[in-house]
Amino acid sequence: MISVLFAVLLLTVPQKNNVAQAEVSTPSQAIDSIQIVGGIPITEKLGSIYDGGKRITSGRDPDCARQTTGTILCLFSNEFQGTENIYSVTRRSDGTWTLPIYVSHNSFGHSRNPRVAISETGIHAVWQSDLPGYWTTYLGGLSDSGSWLSAPLPNGKGQNPSLASGNDGSIAVAWDDVLGTGESEILLVHIPSDVLPMIISDVPGVRADVYASLPITQLSNPAHPTGQASEPMSEHPPARYPSVAYYPIADDFRVVWYEEGGFLRYAHGSHRSWTWPETIATDLADSSPQITRRLFGITAGWLTNSGQLLTKTSIGANTTWEAPVLQASDIRAFSLNEEALAWVSTADLTDYVLWPPAKTTRLPLLAR
Repeated sequence: MISVLFAVLLLTVPQKNNVAQAEVSTPSQAIDSIQIVGGIPITEKLGSIYDGGKRITSGRDPDCARQTTGTILCLFSNEFQGTENIYSVTRRSDGTWTLPIYVSHNSFGHSRNPRVAISETGIHAVWQSDLPGYWTTYLGGLSDSGSWLSAPLPNGKGQNPSLASGNDGSIAVAWDDVLGTGESEILLVHIPSDVLPMIISDVPGVRADVYASLPITQLSNPAHPTGQASEPMSEHPPARYPSVAYYPIADDFRVVWYEEGGFLRYAHGSHRSWTWPETIATDLADSSPQITRRLFGITAGWLTNSGQLLTKTSIGANTTWEAPVLQASDIRAFSLNEEALAWVSTADLTDYVLWPPAKTTRLPLLAR
């Protein structure tokens, strides 16, 4: 089924813990996922919360990032005649949107779950594709000509990729790989900034040897070491749904993931130096947790089996976690980033909490 992407502008200037709420009018408009895009200044309109939405394009699995120019770049997946591709659209400074362009260039197969990040070395994206005959992680870059180039990440077999960029222009890519035993592991590769431009400017695949030589860190499943420079770090396989964020205060990357039995696991590091993972929650539903940097800390969010949305924050460069905070109940989906938390209730109500300090406005992207 083809879904439709909507952009919704918040038209108030919220203070701490203010919540905006909107009802989805019919079951056919049930929201499947939410992505929040921050930093869009607009004129305050008193007496209104937001404008009700604007249709962007048909698709699903949206992920967006704001460029330094103020434009918004959004990636999404869409299926046409049995082939599923990744596309991108851009919101210009005048508020209009470009037409979709190909990112994945599939002639068959399925590409889905895109993630996008912007660093000093360019615009990067990851997604999963079954083009080789199995799910694997693709890494792409936006060229100076405005077209996307991509290639499978060597040793990147798996699903549910996540992506974050560091201050030095490097990126970290994490994904989960299902093993032959049916269990799964969390893998991560930290790609230096001096390697990244090659996938943008060169013919895709030419520098596969460079990427293949990068060490892959295994963050989970000590019973199934991957071999090459791996560090098994988990006690509760299988492991799925990684989420990675860059934390500038410590100049490293933070990763959370789900492990069987409801364990929320957490590790941090960069390149070849990673901490041994710790369990920071034991009530996680079999779903994707999320992690994001905040102004003075790092925040993780997750859903429990009872439908509660919880968040937990660590302040400063240390890893001492505060007590979890109940944000909402009866929740079926949520999105978390450094500027806002959003969720969808089982009654198809969408709520938004803007983290302090409140800035001007936000641009949530809703997939219906």
